[in-house]
Amino acid sequence: MNTFYQTNKAGSLSNCQCIKYHQKRDKIIQTKDRHKKKFIICVCKNCGLIRQQTMMTPQETMIYYSSGEYRDDDGTNEMYNLHEFYKHQKKHAGQKIEFINKHLKIDLENEDLFIVDFGGGTGGVFDGVKNKHNVLIIDYDKNHLRYAEEQGFKTLYGGIDELNNLQQTPDLLFLSHVFEHFYDLNDAIKAFKNIMLNNTKLYIE
Repeated sequence: MNTFYQTNKAGSLSNCQCIKYHQKRDKIIQTKDRHKKKFIICVCKNCGLIRQQTMMTPQETMIYYSSGEYRDDDGTNEMYNLHEFYKHQKKHAGQKIEFINKHLKIDLENEDLFIVDFGGGTGGVFDGVKNKHNVLIIDYDKNHLRYAEEQGFKTLYGGIDELNNLQQTPDLLFLSHVFEHFYDLNDAIKAFKNIMLNNTKLYIE
């Protein structure tokens, strides 16, 4: 993100919508992400809202993730080698699948389901059940989507707006590590709610 900001490829990073109200009341609670890169998280001492201190607009988010600039600059991080990233997702899928089976009361081994993995990357999470279900991967990274297609997944390029193009209601809506990227959380929740029925199961991590 720092590289993206410095190269200024999409204008500039935009302030969070609430910053004009909370700027002087912010308390920084985190300065780096899990990859040890600068990523400032703060909490408003007045209302308790926890947020990224500076956020990209939806348009900037699309450009940032489409460009692949969120990967390490030197490209040596094995997590972002597509094959290794798929293996990484697949390796850590077991607990997620177990949770879905046990707590969401979905039998991923037997039921024929329409599963939407929003922000699903290469699709590795559902590698073990992809031949039993209709799994759709939605993501901004075209390289991830191409790899997912090679693994047999259906894909859709884009973000929240693309949910309106779904031809059927998902049985399972899977959201893993995507909520922190939403510019307007209320709009995102409304968009997901609009494509869900009473029997749609929602996984948020």
